[in-house]
Amino acid sequence: MKQKETKTEVLFCTDCSFISNESVILEKKAKAINVHGKEIHGWVVKIAVPATDGPVPLGYTRTEEVE
Repeated sequence: MKQKETKTEVLFCTDCSFISNESVILEKKAKAINVHGKEIHGWVVKIAVPATDGPVPLGYTRTEEVE
């Protein structure tokens, strides 16, 4: 049976509800950062997500619009 490919991402978030249900939280640490003199509290989260994008060529330019 072929194992599903995954990739690991590390991100800072203040609301973990935006993490996909397909993601697996590997590590979550409380963290406070300073943004323009204001202290923001959140988490540094390490997640494993499905690697659905496939290979991306080095000359890749984004063509879709960002909403």
